[in-house]
Amino acid sequence: MKKILLLTPLAGLLVASMILTGSSSKDKTPTASVTVEPAYDHEIQGFHSFEMTAVDGRTRKYTVYVPWSYDRVTPLPVVMHLHGGAANVEDVIQYQSQHNWQIKAEQENFLVVYPLGSRPNNDEPPSGMKMYEGQLPIESYGPEDIDKWGNPTAWDDRWISIATGDDVGFIDGLIDQLDADYAIDLNRVYVSGISNGGMMAWRLAEELNHRLAAVASVVGTHRMPEGVELQRAVPFISIVGDHDDRKIGSLEGGYMDFFGTPFPKFLGSSTWQEPWQNQVNAWVKAIGASPEPEVIRDDERVTARVYRGPEGAEFQDWRIHDMGHTWPGMMEPGVGPEAVNPRSDAVIGEDLIWDFFSRFSLGNPSSK
Repeated sequence: MKKILLLTPLAGLLVASMILTGSSSKDKTPTASVTVEPAYDHEIQGFHSFEMTAVDGRTRKYTVYVPWSYDRVTPLPVVMHLHGGAANVEDVIQYQSQHNWQIKAEQENFLVVYPLGSRPNNDEPPSGMKMYEGQLPIESYGPEDIDKWGNPTAWDDRWISIATGDDVGFIDGLIDQLDADYAIDLNRVYVSGISNGGMMAWRLAEELNHRLAAVASVVGTHRMPEGVELQRAVPFISIVGDHDDRKIGSLEGGYMDFFGTPFPKFLGSSTWQEPWQNQVNAWVKAIGASPEPEVIRDDERVTARVYRGPEGAEFQDWRIHDMGHTWPGMMEPGVGPEAVNPRSDAVIGEDLIWDFFSRFSLGNPSSK
């Protein structure tokens, strides 16, 4: 096992109620008639934070949640969850405290990994985004800019972010690091993300699809570059709300708002959103799916469609009515005013996404 640079258990959200007392299985010699259950080991199960050197030479951080059932031998699936822009791992864990990936991991037996994005200046402490005439610089960024612009932690989604790390290379290398440190199923590595993390999930579906069994984006937008040819039509599920102030999921498109304030430019790029169906059509075309979807749910709260293509290619487009820029099923107060970004429990994000993920492994669909 490769040496881990940092081991810091976070405050356990669920762990305390799941601890079993007693000796570990390695302290006993089981007989044919006795089954010895492994005891909870805080050095293995629960939350642990690590550092690794990424492909671009930067020190990158990530947190792993290991379910109680992990036995060091049986390979488990992995769900990587990407935080939103100007957020961090702790924000995600706390923000989704009502319905969260840790509960789902305990129920379904998989590892949850929370990678941390990068900053314009990764050698300086993070700080929030600072607005200045609706625009932040994207071409260059030095220490002198932090007081003026901020130093937000985000993902290089190739469009709106000023993150400067090689995030595709980081996630690629992180899969290898997890494989070295844990028993994981490399055919069942999944990525989900929210907001800027959801945008990064789209990029990973384009550029790292040969390593990911399925991908999910929540309230994340996308711009498909011209002439993209995917190595593999990775199964994808997108969830958006039709009351998102960022105009993500908007049928008409428009400039992003931030809590009701429009920004023609943000982070150095235009924030004009193409009509949502245009974005869907570009992805459907890229995976070779039929432009005629199958409606799988249509009621006053949700409209969901699935586009199917050759060799099992699949794209699911979930539109939550009366939901804003938030995680579906998270009904506790979150970021932004309720009037601008209302919450919805029409679906529970982790339940819907895991039901989708669990159907796929690498090779389904096969490489095109």
